[in-house]
Amino acid sequence: MGLKKVKYSQEEVDYLLNKCKLEYDSKLVEQKSINRELVEQLNSVKAELALLKDKESIILATLERAEKTAIELERTANEQYELELERLKRFVSRWNAYFKSLKDEYPESSAIRKAINIKEMVEAASIPQGAKKLIMGIDSVIDDKEQEKFNPKEKIHEYIAATGDNGFNLDEVLNPGKLQLEDLCKELGLMGGNE
Repeated sequence: MGLKKVKYSQEEVDYLLNKCKLEYDSKLVEQKSINRELVEQLNSVKAELALLKDKESIILATLERAEKTAIELERTANEQYELELERLKRFVSRWNAYFKSLKDEYPESSAIRKAINIKEMVEAASIPQGAKKLIMGIDSVIDDKEQEKFNPKEKIHEYIAATGDNGFNLDEVLNPGKLQLEDLCKELGLMGGNE
């Protein structure tokens, strides 16, 4: 196979070269435009990535701070719970001592007897079968027909009967004049502080 030689004139060569150059310049401009778009997209993606990394670091820092706060709150709550429990134990101890002194000082008081019954029922309620007993016992205490109404005249008559005839004058009690009513009430046992 032989190679065929074609002779081109200078004008044809210049025309072909210009045509190739124009096509090359056109493709180059197109590729530069595509390159610019890709660079802009890359910069946009890099900016978004930087924002996401900033948000991630903020979220991680917030989570760490929240975890530390939660641990601190739990520790504080446990300490407060322990302090409150200790305070309640001291209160129960003081209350039991006070209640015992009331029982010792006023053993015949119906209010004290009712309180003793309720206290015993509450203590029994810590046993599973005791809950029903507690409810029934409280109902019986509430429904108790033996509710006393305070009658000072009756208390005075009881006092006179108990102490006998010792010069105590009922008129002086009902019309005390210069008597100290508070001292008289203490002596009759109507108020605490009887010495």
